[in-house]
Amino acid sequence: MVSETFVRAGNCSEVEMMKELAANGPIAVGIEPGAGFEDYRAGIFIEPPEDRRARLSGKAAAGAFEPTGHAVLIVGYGTENGTKYWRVKNSWGRHFGETGYFRCRRGTDEMAIESMAMSADIVLPKQATATSTTTTSTSQ
Repeated sequence: MVSETFVRAGNCSEVEMMKELAANGPIAVGIEPGAGFEDYRAGIFIEPPEDRRARLSGKAAAGAFEPTGHAVLIVGYGTENGTKYWRVKNSWGRHFGETGYFRCRRGTDEMAIESMAMSADIVLPKQATATSTTTTSTSQ
């Protein structure tokens, strides 16, 4: 049994995502990395304007889902030199970015990172109490 406690589809909030992360740990998100993302090495990633335009031109209407094609895990957040960022674990191995992680500007929906986040609490079912039957036999 899984109990989802934080699901925002197409309308996430930076503040709510920060609260959920601080209270319950990592948040799964989808991103739509443009061509510039593959060259990321370090620092705070800011989506190139041409990638943002291409990504947003696909939205059919205001409030529509933003397409995403890659799942990542937000594991933290911070600020560096006045720029807010998310710390994100990628799945492309330790050779990518900052030893397998990247930082992405926070609060501006870079690569659709703030468009749809998911977190869940896993609730395991209680184990049934084992009943034992003892049989004794007597032989004479």
